Amino acid sequence: MVTSEKNFDLTPDRIRYALGQVHTTIFEDQSTKKEAQMQSRLCSDAEKIFQILGISTERVTAAKTECFA
Repeated sequence: MVTSEKNFDLTPDRIRYALGQVHTTIFEDQSTKKEAQMQSRLCSDAEKIFQILGISTERVTAAKTECFA
């Protein structure tokens, strides 16, 4: 398993749980059809998995209100 090479041993259940907590909510203003998004924070296991896979861990955890202005 890739995680073992990085001294990061996770069970399949632990990986599944960590990645199951990762989500993005998309908001749409019905009158203007403009969209905004808000991403969940990464738990430490999900962050480590993202880093191992080379996926950015930078997340937007607050909706950008200027999208609806």
